[in-house]
Amino acid sequence: MGVFGQYARAVEYLYKAIEQTSFSADHCSYPLLYLMRHSIEVGLKANIQCVVQEGQNVSGQQAGNTHDLSKLHRKFVSLVEEQGIMDHDTLTFFQAECQCMESLIKLMPSASSFRYTEDQNGATVFGTQVLDIAAMKSMFDRTHTILAYTPAVLFGP
Repeated sequence: MGVFGQYARAVEYLYKAIEQTSFSADHCSYPLLYLMRHSIEVGLKANIQCVVQEGQNVSGQQAGNTHDLSKLHRKFVSLVEEQGIMDHDTLTFFQAECQCMESLIKLMPSASSFRYTEDQNGATVFGTQVLDIAAMKSMFDRTHTILAYTPAVLFGP
């Protein structure tokens, strides 16, 4: 979780630095988006590992050994829900925040998103779509919160 925190802080620092310049966010948007994407990956893997180690009914489960954010997200959500220890309101909040995370993940689907110009299959990573960095940062903040605090909610401080 410490590495996740470091990446999340790097996202915050870079975003604030961009806000304070007179330049367009475009001058370093891809590194920022890559940091967001990698933060989510590291955070999902840390949460999966925590639930596998501390949780109930997860014997034999493995931590996420993939770079596929959608697969990691699905595994995280299912492992948390399988614990069956969240009250109704907490579970509803968790599910809403995970929907936000899923929406963000759909904007950055591949492991090479914002890192290389082509993925491992030779497909172009950067299309012509315009991404709203501020909206994505808002979604990232919600994602960060759910990834940072789910272990405490499940297993205490």
